[in-house]
Amino acid sequence: MHAKPLKHLINILKTTKDHHPNFTLFLGAGASITSGIKSAREMISEWKASYIDMYGADKLKAEPWFEKGNEYSELFERLYDQPTQRREYIERCINNSNPSWGYVYLVNLLKEKTFNTVFTTNFDDLINEACYTFSNNLRPVVCAHDSSIKNIRLTSNRPKIIKLHGDFLFDDLKNTIRELESLEDNMRTKFKQYASEFGMIVMGYAGNDRSIMDTLNTLLHSDNSFPHGIYWCIRKGTELERLPEELKNLARFSRFHLIEIDGFDEAMAEIHHSLSLPLQEEVSDPYSALSSKLDKYFSGLEDDEGQSQLIKKDMRLLSEHVIHINSAKEFISNLRAKMNEFSTDIDSEDAQAALSTMLKETEFLKNGKNIHIYSMPNILLANSAFHEQDFRRAKDFAERSLTANFSIESMTLYLRSLIMLAEDDDSQDELEQALENYIPFIESTSFIDQKDGNRLISLVVDLMSKKDFVNAMSILDIMHGFDLPPKINSFVIINKSLIFRISGDEISSSLLSKLADEYEKAKKSGEHWLAFGFAILIGDEAKAMECADSLDESQIHTALSDEMPIFGFMSQAVKDYVAQLGVMKGYIDPEEVIDMDIENELFTSSESTVPKDQISDTLDNSGNELPAE
Repeated sequence: MHAKPLKHLINILKTTKDHHPNFTLFLGAGASITSGIKSAREMISEWKASYIDMYGADKLKAEPWFEKGNEYSELFERLYDQPTQRREYIERCINNSNPSWGYVYLVNLLKEKTFNTVFTTNFDDLINEACYTFSNNLRPVVCAHDSSIKNIRLTSNRPKIIKLHGDFLFDDLKNTIRELESLEDNMRTKFKQYASEFGMIVMGYAGNDRSIMDTLNTLLHSDNSFPHGIYWCIRKGTELERLPEELKNLARFSRFHLIEIDGFDEAMAEIHHSLSLPLQEEVSDPYSALSSKLDKYFSGLEDDEGQSQLIKKDMRLLSEHVIHINSAKEFISNLRAKMNEFSTDIDSEDAQAALSTMLKETEFLKNGKNIHIYSMPNILLANSAFHEQDFRRAKDFAERSLTANFSIESMTLYLRSLIMLAEDDDSQDELEQALENYIPFIESTSFIDQKDGNRLISLVVDLMSKKDFVNAMSILDIMHGFDLPPKINSFVIINKSLIFRISGDEISSSLLSKLADEYEKAKKSGEHWLAFGFAILIGDEAKAMECADSLDESQIHTALSDEMPIFGFMSQAVKDYVAQLGVMKGYIDPEEVIDMDIENELFTSSESTVPKDQISDTLDNSGNELPAE
């Protein structure tokens, strides 16, 4: 059993593209993680914590399904008794999701007939939402009921989304062991029909429910099934021997192939790019796409004598909006052409004068306010400027975004930009005022997902690097009141512990116990970098060295540098061991090792923006304030 590169599959798609579609696409939960939906692993971690709280850790470990493939289904059924309760839980998980870039590319691949049918075990509506958002006339047929799938025709031109386990809008979701034992009759029949005509590409699916795996196994025993093969995508670096047994059984068949990918979004991007497909207008030129879409609503405005005057009034208003959009676009195109013709720089007087004229010409009054139709999303511009380290522009754009609508993303970008600027100019006062104003706003958010959690942790790390431990701890205290994704919860614990260590306070026994538990969880899930950090804070050299064996080149260099405060607490023995590993693996020149025994500036500097006694007053040494696992 071995895995092939994605280019192997792409070569097949490219050389057979005149006969598309040859494959159906099968999407599992892993395809939705970057869209803001919890992974199965995150849900299991959350449910385990609840189960332990109710029955104790010993009871959990004694269960026959503990850490088995059916753990998800068993836990879900034990914690939520009724189907309606499970549906409401799923609905809550997907409430604030948005289609990721992988779905943007998938829409275009559906439009260009690379694929025409998507099977999915997911309950979310991301594919359908993406089709309506990122295409003009792609209207898929969605089947989520066994009774409705009989009428689906394989030859239909409309793309088809077949939800094998149901839809979150209805109560008939399939989640529990009994529900996942087998597919409904009509679903199974239609699945077999597709298998007789097409191959299948599987992404983001772990293969943990019997209904699908048993069906695939049965079909692969027939020579008439999957004439183009099954290409099952796994993440790069996956240990093949640790794949589920059901998946290994499928790998015995000659028509079954494993493909290594970086992730769903990355794979979709690579397939889309390799097939030389232009991005749909809704993505590459959204203003023109919107204009085209709206044209039909006011065409023939003056011709319809019987049209209501109220409708005509609103149609004229719509027409005015579209005219301004097209006027702005035309002006931009002309400006760009002139600049190219005369090699004019955007900052020149001529260019700025032209831009000023454009802003005036594309401005109109609405409710007494001047509105500019042609505008870029401020948060997009803020992100771009921050990555370019243009922190002043990033701060300005993020502030505009905050003025329009508070969000964790715009707030963290604004504060992080001010932190970067505070060293060089008089932004320190503005930073202090902004922290006082905006930190309380975090509590007003409905929940903190993986993306927002990462943004807040980045802000905490930036504050800690500037020795502002009071505000860093305030943010962590607020975060622990939320139902956080497991990994974000780990980062909250590790950074709180780090602040205790930096302030010179002893870590309590209860907190040390939590750190030990987090270490075990990180180690078991293969998060070696995170486990390495926990081992350092615990002060266990043997565990730290064991984790160090699995660190990659970038992580070894980071551990030996002074970039992150936590490595100031790494013992000399561990530091020497990591350096030796780096040399042995060829990551570090032996000559470099001589200069690596340098103390971290954070712990040797006598300067601090906050007095030590003030830090100590902010910290609760009991450790009891940490979030429950």
